Amino acid sequence: MSSPGHRLLHVNDLTVEVTRRSVKHARLVVRPDGSVGLSAPQRMSERQLKAFVLDNREWLLRTMQRQRNRQMPVDDLTDCGTMTLWGSDVAVERSVGRTRATLQDGRVRITAPDDAAAARAAHTLRQRLLAQAVERLAPPLQDRIGRTPSAFRYRAMTSRWGSCNVRTHVITLNTWLVQRPEAELEYVLAHELAHLVEAGHGPRFYAVLDRALPDWKRRRAELRNHVPPRG
Repeated sequence: MSSPGHRLLHVNDLTVEVTRRSVKHARLVVRPDGSVGLSAPQRMSERQLKAFVLDNREWLLRTMQRQRNRQMPVDDLTDCGTMTLWGSDVAVERSVGRTRATLQDGRVRITAPDDAAAARAAHTLRQRLLAQAVERLAPPLQDRIGRTPSAFRYRAMTSRWGSCNVRTHVITLNTWLVQRPEAELEYVLAHELAHLVEAGHGPRFYAVLDRALPDWKRRRAELRNHVPPRG
């Protein structure tokens, strides 16, 4: 569903979210979640919009494929499937019972009456594992940066790994971060904590990151090779 002020344009096999703006030229973008956005001048007709998309179709398809190649896989929660935790595949044991997921002896054990309940249990497990890692990794970073958030929140997101509300000082982290190595989670934590010092991405922001996590550029480069799953 498109947002208020936006509309969906269907061009052959492509679906594009169109936003009208006070701009001179149309601009296409492929978002991290693989969706396509088009910023278009107010007076550009639908025929012109479709022609513009068709003219750029090959570029769009190539870019969308690159995004799909970067996308982390959705966990296989069937019996003998796998969940990816901290960069490694962990075997899943599935059985019927009260909805629950635990990590024990190097295996994820899920009990659930159906697939939907199993997915909820896995999400709760990711939240718990992420919160445990943050509880351990955040305090040293907070000491080096000199800022402490009002709260950490954890939810599944498709287009970003973390966010910081500079007004409320709440940091939200993507539960899919548990698929990536802890070093990359530490980078995301440092990045969002740095926003409590500097809201934007200017020199002061990067100076904070340099002090708190000197090799943050390497960690960011690794994380940028991946985008969260869409499941």
